[in-house]
Amino acid sequence: MNSEILFSKQTTFTGRNGTFKCKGFQLFECGDYVVLEPVTSKGKIGHCALRIPTQDIKALIEVLKNFKSEDKSNAIVYPDLFNVNDRQGRRPI
Repeated sequence: MNSEILFSKQTTFTGRNGTFKCKGFQLFECGDYVVLEPVTSKGKIGHCALRIPTQDIKALIEVLKNFKSEDKSNAIVYPDLFNVNDRQGRRPI
């Protein structure tokens, strides 16, 4: 099964070659894993993949639900992860 999710707003992903604009994820099954790959702002698949064991998907969903419902007043923010420029000062593609 292949699927794609597009985010409500643009974000970024950082890989070996820098930081890139991300508009969503492409998802597909590969054996005992679900693979998530970022979709760039140009509609191309980024050179990055997250492999999640299918047996852990329910646990991941529960953790993600908690992010939505938790009080954010004590949240830790990592601004460098969401910086528009990568470490070399280049703009994302």
